[in-house]
Amino acid sequence: MAVIHPEFDGKAPVVVFDTPSCAVTRSGKHRHEYLIEVMRDILMREARTDCESFAVLEAVHSMPGQGVSSCFSFGRGLGIWEGLLVGCGIPYQKIAPQTWKKDLLRDMARDNKDSSRIAAMRLFPSMSEQLARKKDDGRAEAILLAEFGRRLRKGTIHNPLTSVRESSTITTVERRSDDHSTV
Repeated sequence: MAVIHPEFDGKAPVVVFDTPSCAVTRSGKHRHEYLIEVMRDILMREARTDCESFAVLEAVHSMPGQGVSSCFSFGRGLGIWEGLLVGCGIPYQKIAPQTWKKDLLRDMARDNKDSSRIAAMRLFPSMSEQLARKKDDGRAEAILLAEFGRRLRKGTIHNPLTSVRESSTITTVERRSDDHSTV
């Protein structure tokens, strides 16, 4: 998860959080479990009261060759983040990877994880230390996705949803001010 505070332009301060999890062993199998309460606490701490908070999630799906267990875990993580955002009243947008990569990885290989690290370090040089390792590509992609969302909200890139609420590449979810329903 990456947070870019929207009141800053260009060289916005960025905060990156790895999704909180812990290693567990069940029936001799090692896996990671999401720490949902910690995920919620991060959202609540980073949601700004002095400006409108907004979240961007990558609209992911399973890929051929991925195992059933890993697909389930990946989808569960997305569902947890969506549920926490709704529960915290934070509007969010789901954006397909092809959409943000087309804009932010222009003239770079989009299927190469190093491209994301390089692009993120160019946009946010102060983050270079946190993106130094090859395995930091996920952090880099979180930063780029957050930056794409910031630009989308600011209007510096075209939002294909100006008149339509859903498309195959971007879905917007916002809480109506007159919605008093409880979960």
